[in-house]
Amino acid sequence: MQRKYTISQTESRPDYRIPIELSQLLNRDSYSLLIKGSAGSGKTTLALTILRTLANRQNFLYVSTRTSRKQILRNHPWLAESLDVAKDGKVNGDPRLGTYRSVFIDARLDEQSTLFETITGELMDINAPLIIIDSWDAMADSMDTEAFTNVKVLQTWRERARAKLIFITSNEGPEQKTFDFLVDGIAILRQNYIDGRRVREILLSKLVGIDTTRSSYFFTLNNGIFRSFDPYQTADFAISQDSSSSYQRLETIPPSDTFCISTRHPELDKILRGGFPIPSVVKVKMDPIVNVKVALAFLERMLSDFFKNGNPVVFQPFEGIEVEQMTRLFNSSVGDSEEKRLSILWPPDSIETQNDSVSSEIRTAKGRLESLKEAVFRMRREFPNRILLTLLELKDMAEYRGHQAGNTLKALMDFVKRNVDLCVIVTREPETILEQTHVVAETHLQIVDVEGTLFLSSNVPYSQFFAIIPERQSGIPTMRLEPMV
Repeated sequence: MQRKYTISQTESRPDYRIPIELSQLLNRDSYSLLIKGSAGSGKTTLALTILRTLANRQNFLYVSTRTSRKQILRNHPWLAESLDVAKDGKVNGDPRLGTYRSVFIDARLDEQSTLFETITGELMDINAPLIIIDSWDAMADSMDTEAFTNVKVLQTWRERARAKLIFITSNEGPEQKTFDFLVDGIAILRQNYIDGRRVREILLSKLVGIDTTRSSYFFTLNNGIFRSFDPYQTADFAISQDSSSSYQRLETIPPSDTFCISTRHPELDKILRGGFPIPSVVKVKMDPIVNVKVALAFLERMLSDFFKNGNPVVFQPFEGIEVEQMTRLFNSSVGDSEEKRLSILWPPDSIETQNDSVSSEIRTAKGRLESLKEAVFRMRREFPNRILLTLLELKDMAEYRGHQAGNTLKALMDFVKRNVDLCVIVTREPETILEQTHVVAETHLQIVDVEGTLFLSSNVPYSQFFAIIPERQSGIPTMRLEPMV
């Protein structure tokens, strides 16, 4: 019997977001901001994303001393639509009204005095402009101490014109301290590696007049856009009462000849070459401090498709608290269907055995296994031509330790490999305890908390970090993944 599923082609919509504390500074009538960072850290992308965030389509000037405007537009293709910028670096508009003007200045070959005159001229002639200088290093290197005098001049003109100035620099030398003192805000971009995976971080080291509740955020440059990530809050993944129609608007994925199950996260599907293979075992390892609701939110888009296509699921409640969430997901996906395609495995608290010497942990493990077998065999009889998924939790592995317990865990893994099309196991246990699942599972995922930000990654096959971004369509929490680029 061949069972078929499909790859999702749904693409996530780009999101332009910068930290809320930085947004408060940028929404002022006038300010000066210094963006610092090494080569490739994302300084230019942040400056351009600020333009997009402020929706400043005409009243700005971008002065580049390092890169041509053609290169800027090629590296950030969304600029043309977002800012109405033509290929020649000019703002689209009516030439008779004087609105067709150059906003991207290629100043790589300009004399510094000429460049300074261009900037001051903009401040005098245009009302409340936004001026980005990328980068100030070229001017500072040739002007030495005069450069800082010019900064003071620009600051004076900036205040008079109610303008906004953004300086970009890679300079971290001792002379930079004087520059730091003159500006209203400083954002430092950094790159680091965790378990061989790159992460990017923005440090808000100075924001005059802003109450800073969080001084650093992780961010990505995916699709040439700066996008920071909010800190993890358990409430983002809690179910609410208005969730009955949450998944009615999600498209149904029809069956096809692809022998895998889409995760409904396109970037992760690319890593997995289409999704979870059929048959296979998937292990999702959770960070100890992350609420298990996050794991269910990660799986919910896939489960919604699974239900809509008439497939059965055997579900063991995660830590005993997710029954309502799974039931609502099923009801919102299938409507008024009377088919019992969702089987919930309740904790076998009342299971008894003839051998009283058997520990309660072993007895519980064996009871769970027998309960799983019964549910799987029932689903196979009632839905013989459908894909069967089991969603299990290995929470307290004490019940699987020891010789007898090891045999129980082995029996569990052997059973799901022979009888289930896709088995997803959620656990918090170390790899040494999970040797059986580690060897058997084809896909190894992990959900971790890094300094208050949630990430998902794949260890087998290997992938970069994906930031977890919570979403709520109508009460049932879900998420999307943003690759760390």
